[in-house]
Amino acid sequence: MKKQICSILLAITMIITLLSGMSLSAAAESTHDHCICGATHANVGDHTAEQFAEWTAWNGTDAISYDSTTKTAYVYLSDNAERDSTLTVESGNTLYLCLNGKKLSYAGSGNVSIFTVAGNATLNITDCGSTGTITGSTGDYGAVQNGGTFNLYASTITANKRGVYNGGTFSMYGGNIAGNSDDGVWNAKRGTFTLHAGKITYNTGWGVNNNGGTFTMYNGEISHNSHNAAENAVKYGVMNDGTFTMNGGEISSNTGDGVYTTHVFTMNGGKITGNNRGVMYEDGTASVSGAPVIKDNANGNFCDYQDGYYLTVSGALTDGAYIGVTLEEKFGEAAGPSMYDDTLPAASNYIEYFYSDEGYGIYAEGDSIFVGNYITEQPNA
Repeated sequence: MKKQICSILLAITMIITLLSGMSLSAAAESTHDHCICGATHANVGDHTAEQFAEWTAWNGTDAISYDSTTKTAYVYLSDNAERDSTLTVESGNTLYLCLNGKKLSYAGSGNVSIFTVAGNATLNITDCGSTGTITGSTGDYGAVQNGGTFNLYASTITANKRGVYNGGTFSMYGGNIAGNSDDGVWNAKRGTFTLHAGKITYNTGWGVNNNGGTFTMYNGEISHNSHNAAENAVKYGVMNDGTFTMNGGEISSNTGDGVYTTHVFTMNGGKITGNNRGVMYEDGTASVSGAPVIKDNANGNFCDYQDGYYLTVSGALTDGAYIGVTLEEKFGEAAGPSMYDDTLPAASNYIEYFYSDEGYGIYAEGDSIFVGNYITEQPNA
């Protein structure tokens, strides 16, 4: 009898233990908490402190509930989902979305973005998995149309017409904008785009079209972007018709130019290599400092497209700098030397960082560095 009682008690204990374990397991599965930048915090750009959050499951189609006080919501995508309409983050609201390794796609019709961010609204997208994707938008204004603030920490924006259309403030801390049928990022006149990390690659269009906005690149990669032959138009890694400052990162292996600039281009670091041409300087201003590298591009490195435009050395050049120079005669323009104005004293201190792609002589005179055999005019004379 005692043995029977002991057996019953042991069985009950085992059942309780099992149920407790199942309860803990279920709780673990329903708990979703991590930093806003992904599964593990990483210091990137100005994101230097862990911002821990608890996320609520979202099926991808239902309306999202925001906290009545903070106007903020933290949601994670519980499974793959298809939408037939845009999700708008209204003015005053802040949405944090973790893709949780799942796919959010647009399956409707029409010229529609998957996300629209209103002025004075904020959208943050991350992924605690490694396969989270945003895909399927056919909209001219991108899978994400941003008029407020958009922060991309992780996930892949792919197989849309355009990746991101930015008319507000867009910061990229990671993730990929890849394989879209048009531009990766269109940065409009009022847009401010900061690339801290991440990749903009394999888009059939410009990697970044800086169409009058402000684009600052600290790190990351813009590569393997190309053009649709049927359009009969060349596309570039970066098309700059605004203000583009490159402090680091890499622009490489684009089928057009790495950078085509008609406005303000400043290169303080980073590499532009392996493109059809490195930098095509058509108009505006161009300046270098620090340790920029422009080399090993197939049909020219720094290319001065118009006679009378000068590359300004706006700060000290340092070890590791390499600036290959291609004269305009290579492109069927009027033959003649290009001249590069150094506004710092002792231009001879920096001559070692310039290289002629055609093998012309390079020499310094006063505050200027010259490429070629003669000078046609002095700048600012």
